[in-house]
Amino acid sequence: MDKINMKWKNIWENRNSNFEAIDMTDAKAVFLELKRIDGFDVVGGGIPYISLVKQNDGIVERLSNGKNLKSIFEVGCGCGANLYLLMNAGYEIGGIDYSSGLIDIAKKIFQDFSRELICDEAINLPIDLEYDALFSNSVFSYFPSEKYTLDVLDKMFAKTKFSIGLIDVHDIEKKEKFIAYRRANVEDYDTKYKDLEKTFYSKDLFRDWAIKNNCEVEFYASNVFGYWNSDFVFDVYFYKR
Repeated sequence: MDKINMKWKNIWENRNSNFEAIDMTDAKAVFLELKRIDGFDVVGGGIPYISLVKQNDGIVERLSNGKNLKSIFEVGCGCGANLYLLMNAGYEIGGIDYSSGLIDIAKKIFQDFSRELICDEAINLPIDLEYDALFSNSVFSYFPSEKYTLDVLDKMFAKTKFSIGLIDVHDIEKKEKFIAYRRANVEDYDTKYKDLEKTFYSKDLFRDWAIKNNCEVEFYASNVFGYWNSDFVFDVYFYKR
């Protein structure tokens, strides 16, 4: 089995919460703190709150594709920022993440409101409890190889009743532009991100997987206003026939 990058895992294990500084009855403040813990720039000139909410609404709309969804599971859920919005919207939720620290935060936030919160690698995703839809947001780029990715997709396919969404998948056709942008905007980028590579994908990989599994596939451009990474990624959705 391909091994995950332990340097990335250590980064996520060392994320800290700051809930004592916010009003826990303020849903917006809680969500933004969860997003911050998950590594998204939501302070100062970061991603606007409304952009993140609209992204979540778009994910649900595309996952449902006209059907009535009741349960949604997230692969790479972190501390549960996305699941927090889904829970507040009335969905049954569940998630998996390999960071014990992030899952511990999620368990404190959701308590008995989740069907399952699992601390494990995505490749070990249990498939016994099904959901109407599964998705993964900004996670597949941290997977070690295409084989690992396809094995995870197979698990997701077995666990979903209807659809799968992969959000913010790094586009192989835009890899050079991504690296150039990061070098121009992050001081000493090559040193800071040494051995912290990301995996970039061809859309053909997902088209071929969809054909193999007899499901429909749709691609979308990322449209998260205020998010610098949107220019270098795409979203892909699969629907069981």
